[in-house]
Amino acid sequence: MKNVLFLSTSNIVGGAEIVSKPWLENTIHSLITLTSIDDTSKKFFSDIKGYNIKKRYYSDIIENDNGIKGKMSFFIKNIKTASQINKIINNNEVKAIYANNTADFFPATLYKIIYNRNIKIISHIHDMIQIDTKRAKIIKFLNRDINMFITPSNAVKENLMDIGIPENKIKVVYNSVDNSKTIKKIEGLNKLVRDKIVLLFIGAYNERKNAIDFLKIVKALNSIDDKYIGILAGRIEDEEYYNKIINYSKVNNINSIFLDNLSRSEINYLYSIGNILILTSNQDPLPTVILEAMYNNVLVFSRNVDGVKEMIKDGESGYLYDYNENIHEIAKKLNRIIKSNNNDILKNAYIDIEMNFTNKTKIRLIDEIIDYLE
Repeated sequence: MKNVLFLSTSNIVGGAEIVSKPWLENTIHSLITLTSIDDTSKKFFSDIKGYNIKKRYYSDIIENDNGIKGKMSFFIKNIKTASQINKIINNNEVKAIYANNTADFFPATLYKIIYNRNIKIISHIHDMIQIDTKRAKIIKFLNRDINMFITPSNAVKENLMDIGIPENKIKVVYNSVDNSKTIKKIEGLNKLVRDKIVLLFIGAYNERKNAIDFLKIVKALNSIDDKYIGILAGRIEDEEYYNKIINYSKVNNINSIFLDNLSRSEINYLYSIGNILILTSNQDPLPTVILEAMYNNVLVFSRNVDGVKEMIKDGESGYLYDYNENIHEIAKKLNRIIKSNNNDILKNAYIDIEMNFTNKTKIRLIDEIIDYLE
């Protein structure tokens, strides 16, 4: 058993944070957490012993041209975080740092370079990283100071290998599904969707998740059958993009409902009233919403993107459409699927979850990786 510092610098609670919770609550290792001072993050990690980062930093400075002043601010904030890591490690005899989200590799490796060359660093990369970006170049450069990378899918593993990370330093650990069945009704929603075929979009409102294509599919389906209605639920990460899709829905008179900042129990309520989850992402390493839908007996129809094909066997446990498939062809295909008998598909999907995406498996694999780094 090791003392491990769990590092999560994000100021939001997103997929990487949510899927970390089962391991945090059940690992054999002794944990100390260092997480964002943001209220949402503090509440999420409140039941685990830990500390809060005194200053937040924003990883997008790695990608954006913010001038000398912006870059200096970024490095200073990360050096301060490394200094705080140093104090925690000195007081708790920590042997390894688990950098939970993609951007967390940076303060973790800064700590190693400045203070302690013997510390073991595990970097959990949850994103597909463009090869020609500054972030990719920094990860490649700091690779020598990172002992092991964890990825949620083979798609992300291959992406890291393309950047230049050796295959023997990358372990695939699939995300597990949140098995909470707590449901909190959303007032008035049941009345709005009565006698409708409910299509779900669950994910952040940004370009990557591509809600605009979801709306285009709903619009095309409405021309076939006016019983279709789309429910979109997510976190507003890009205000401009959010306003764009709201306006698109209004201008085109699309049967749609927009929700944001829902609790886990409210998301579960959406699964209880939804007929099918549609994933339209431009990029998605291993979308947890697919696991949630399959676990909650909701049919999945997804764009064939990144790690999705590791989750869905087309026509057996869900359905895939080609990355560049025409919207109207997608709508025709989807209309046929929804009006077919999908009981066997739903059963197969649930079996796949129980076999490949359980909390027990994820916890064991991460613990084994930490044990391996003697």
